Amino acid sequence: MTPRELVATLAPMLDERRQSALEQAVANTRDRHGVEVAVAGFLAHAAARVRYLDVESIHGVDLCLAYACATGDPVALARFDEEFLAQVPRFVAHIEPSRAFASEVTQHLRHHLFVSDGRPARIVEYSGRGPLAGWVRVAALRVALNTVRGARRSVQRERAVANGALLPPAPDPERYLVRKRCAAEVKEAVESVLSGMDRDARTALRMHYLDGLSCERIAALLGVHRATVARRIAQSRSRVSHEVRRRLGHRLGLSAREIESMMALVHSVVDVSVSRLIGSST
Repeated sequence: MTPRELVATLAPMLDERRQSALEQAVANTRDRHGVEVAVAGFLAHAAARVRYLDVESIHGVDLCLAYACATGDPVALARFDEEFLAQVPRFVAHIEPSRAFASEVTQHLRHHLFVSDGRPARIVEYSGRGPLAGWVRVAALRVALNTVRGARRSVQRERAVANGALLPPAPDPERYLVRKRCAAEVKEAVESVLSGMDRDARTALRMHYLDGLSCERIAALLGVHRATVARRIAQSRSRVSHEVRRRLGHRLGLSAREIESMMALVHSVVDVSVSRLIGSST
């Protein structure tokens, strides 16, 4: 398919104003960053991402630079390092201010964004909806928290080995029966709710369940109000509980009274399931 034919196929997705804005972004990216991008390829990449965005809200230069990085353009990658990865120490200073930690996070983030491992590089997930610096900041926070989490688990395991405490305690019989009966329904309910959450909500849940951070701490890291974080967590947990109730009643045939009598125990299963599934989706 020729570039002209490719652009023609995008007509239903790109009106004249959006196409003009994206073409101008290519020129601006060349002027600002010294990065040359093929217009047709960039339009094909950007079409679905900006289809429903107001023209004025499209961060075209950032989107174009991210696209060039995804193609492996060395100039684009160098500019990304200079303009965005260089800010990682500032992004993660609230978590751990040391230079060694920032360097480790930067390396992990670079691999996370640009090494494909057989899949499209993660940088292609940037949609131009907001500044690229903000998108990179959120990605850096996730990598930083995963790094801290991994170190914490390693230390905990070493302590457990030293203390001979690797064997789990004997399960409570009632709790075991609830988990055995409800595990599949809880897991499916949690997966169903998580799949419908936006990225900010999932990030808040990761920080809350996996890292044990307070709402105040999460709010400071994400740059939002504490009430926003508390509301996201409460709403997410409420949605999971509602879905669990629905599934227990519908699939297991439990009465409303039976469901209510089990919910106190189910809530603990929900918390464990959210923690595991949020962690596996990181």
